[in-house]
Amino acid sequence: MYQNLHGESPHADVARFLSDVGMVYVTLGDMQKSLPYLEEALAMCSRLYGKLLHPDIANALNNLGVAHHNLGDIQKGLAYKTQALAMRRAIYDNIPHPDLADSLNSVGLIH
Repeated sequence: MYQNLHGESPHADVARFLSDVGMVYVTLGDMQKSLPYLEEALAMCSRLYGKLLHPDIANALNNLGVAHHNLGDIQKGLAYKTQALAMRRAIYDNIPHPDLADSLNSVGLIH
């Protein structure tokens, strides 16, 4: 429905929806089904925001990290989660924020 409303142009609502669907599959334990949605969400966020530091990009990176970690690809999961942590640190300038805490916890669970 979001894609019908917004057409082929990237839109933040569509990217969030794709991410949400991907994370539903993660919650259900179906990582293989989650990946296409999460990858498309990251690609759309990257098209929307380019090189800008943006929370939606950090969320997409973290979500992909969670899915890959759950698939057993620890290194790939860590790479995505580390990118998300670095972006969130830059965005929030180490000011306490729930997203920053989430990234620290997510990376810490792997170590």
